Amino acid sequence: MDTTYSESVCSRATVYADFKRGWRSIEAEKRAGRLLITGTQKKVQGVEKLISEKRRITFRASAKTGLQTIIHDYLSLRKRCTRWTPHKLTDEQKDFHVDWCRFMI
Repeated sequence: MDTTYSESVCSRATVYADFKRGWRSIEAEKRAGRLLITGTQKKVQGVEKLISEKRRITFRASAKTGLQTIIHDYLSLRKRCTRWTPHKLTDEQKDFHVDWCRFMI
């Protein structure tokens, strides 16, 4: 199995331990926990509209609705001085940082 599945297969000891506990199926069981947030285009556009209308929305308000993943991963925004600002730098900002670092050396 190691040659076929490489590192994605569990060890023999794990399989034996699971069998002793009574597991007879190799399929994953349903578990309780946080739901995965999928960033569909409609959701991302809705969050972007919400942030543009209410620039001072708090983390607590956004956490209750599960928006933090979309805000950080899809929109690349971060909270700075009570406002959401883009996390990605423009080419001009990057060039300025490079020039400043060269000057400081």
